[in-house]
Amino acid sequence: MLTKLEPCYLMVVLKYLDSVDTLCRFNLVSHNCQTAISATRINPCCGINSIGLAITLGIGRMQRIESKVFDQLDTYQVHFRELEKMNEADLEKYKMFNIYKFMMKDNLEDCKVALSIRDRISTIGIDTNYSVVFKLETMPMLRELNVRIGDNPKYLVLEDVFAAIKNNKSLQKLTISFKSNITQRIINEVLPQQNRINISFIISWLDDNDVTEVVELINKSYNPIGISDINLNAFHSFFMNKNKVVLIPLVKKYFRVSKTMKLDPRYNELKNFYLPVREEEI
Repeated sequence: MLTKLEPCYLMVVLKYLDSVDTLCRFNLVSHNCQTAISATRINPCCGINSIGLAITLGIGRMQRIESKVFDQLDTYQVHFRELEKMNEADLEKYKMFNIYKFMMKDNLEDCKVALSIRDRISTIGIDTNYSVVFKLETMPMLRELNVRIGDNPKYLVLEDVFAAIKNNKSLQKLTISFKSNITQRIINEVLPQQNRINISFIISWLDDNDVTEVVELINKSYNPIGISDINLNAFHSFFMNKNKVVLIPLVKKYFRVSKTMKLDPRYNELKNFYLPVREEEI
């Protein structure tokens, strides 16, 4: 027996389509499918987590097709590199922008478009190893912030992040990844904000000297703490506390590539997909 799904249910299906090719076929199935597409307010970024999309230079194509198929969007989800290619007419179509992945640029010129629409950005990822300051504290539409604090954070970017966490009243969701050596600052400045912000803490590296602070954070956090290190020395006791700690598999992404491969434009797409921590030419 054939079952007819209403547009509200088909809108849920849209979130899980594996590619824009599937999206185009979905659009041809029925009038209800077309209605679901027209009612969608945030594009799903079909297949964004697919390795196939990365190695075929598919992100740009995916973004272009979605911008045409979804003609009633309020919020446009876009990769930061594709955002920089958009013209003024395309930018004016959308009230808000969700920028996925991290902003990994050191020059203002490379983030010119993103900075020009900062008042309409609702989601952004900040890697503190890069130099561009967005003045996150004063971004009126900012709802979700993803932060990665690396080995050599830029002071101004780091301070910009902490100021936004404390003072941006529109912020609703925060994911922050950091090494255990700044746990005390996280406890002092970020943890008190969890009454108004849904905060996910991820500790990317553990040092035995920080065990007291890490235990305090684990006990006081409303959400389980993600840990992506396997140092069990002084931390063995709370690794078994499954209600408070989530062990995240750690994958060291080292790329060993030839000079020829580095000249292939597909390699840059692969790098943006995997975000390797080290690159070695062979």
